[in-house]
Amino acid sequence: MPILYLDNTVLFPGTTLVAKFNDNKSIQVINYCIQNNLPLLIQLYPIIGKNISYGTVAKIHHNSLKFDKKTNVVQIILEGTSRAKVNQIIQHIPYTIAEVEFKHENHGESIISNNKISKIKSLIENWANNEVKNSKDREKFITKLDSFPRIINYACFLLIRDPELQELLLESDSLTKRFQLLSNILLENRKQFDQTEFLVALKNFADVPKSNICH
Repeated sequence: MPILYLDNTVLFPGTTLVAKFNDNKSIQVINYCIQNNLPLLIQLYPIIGKNISYGTVAKIHHNSLKFDKKTNVVQIILEGTSRAKVNQIIQHIPYTIAEVEFKHENHGESIISNNKISKIKSLIENWANNEVKNSKDREKFITKLDSFPRIINYACFLLIRDPELQELLLESDSLTKRFQLLSNILLENRKQFDQTEFLVALKNFADVPKSNICH
């Protein structure tokens, strides 16, 4: 599957993004996928020395393609459909192609607080009221927040500022665990520390050997 890299954000399943590109590698992979009606894998642009395994499979809205000849900028709308893990890179030039494994999102069996879901949804609606100026577009967007997965994934996509933290959230197979992490970041610990500090704490927890974690 072809890979398209983003610089500062991580796309999640069920979310949409208006994205602009002006580098030849990205434009080539976009044209290839449109011409062959193929999905692509959206990943955070890799940092030297850091391996990024997970990404979101997305489709390109073909009627959204815009090209500015003066600036050589391509604009498209990407819609995330599912999570996937890169098993092997099989091509780098002219663009990256990988062998990927689709990853199912498990809703889990934990008790989920409807009150916390409502609060997270309200935070997204507040974001929309501030950032989406067109009232019809804003209303259309808010009506999309009609399910637990969409609320959680849009919160990860729009409200989390740190791409590394977004990446850690995407790696979680459980939507319930993702919800619990979001609750800690956006609701429980909001007054205690910022997202950068939470990321450090989360990474430190992830580095602890499982045998040392109390259950």
